[in-house]
Amino acid sequence: MTSFVKSKTKTVIIREKNLLYKGKETWMETNPLNYLKTKNDFIKYNGNWKIENNKLYLLSLKADYNRFPVVGIGYLFPGQEIVFAEWFTGLIKIPLGDILIYKYPIEDSIYERDLLLKFESGLLIEEYKRVNRKYLKKIEKERQKNLKLKRKEKERLSKALIKYNRKFFWKKLFGLR
Repeated sequence: MTSFVKSKTKTVIIREKNLLYKGKETWMETNPLNYLKTKNDFIKYNGNWKIENNKLYLLSLKADYNRFPVVGIGYLFPGQEIVFAEWFTGLIKIPLGDILIYKYPIEDSIYERDLLLKFESGLLIEEYKRVNRKYLKKIEKERQKNLKLKRKEKERLSKALIKYNRKFFWKKLFGLR
């Protein structure tokens, strides 16, 4: 679940923490429920997950489904309170650091770093960090380009001001209008 809070200076994105990993609460951009092969089409849902002993578990679920207002974990997994996500094979992306490039939906945004967790049938088989260097380089190039443009604009304005002041000075000196 994503919330947006607007202040006078900027919009702050507040993400609900939905993953417990290595004793820390965090949020992930991937949703393993998207990989579940069912005929259930959820309008929106929020799941809470944990990784324990290299296994991915679904702890809770709140979902809007067709004509039912809210369904929980028991709707998909009757009689289970915690579910081992054996259906999930893929990457879970945990964003780290500041947002470099904001995109909508927020899940498509680019962050400084990502922690990538690779799963096979619900088992964590690999973990690695990725630094989004090419985006850092791109942003740095844009910043340098903007600085150059600002310098050129300042120089142009400065020259125009000097030219105007000279013209004004001579007009004032000789009483010209």
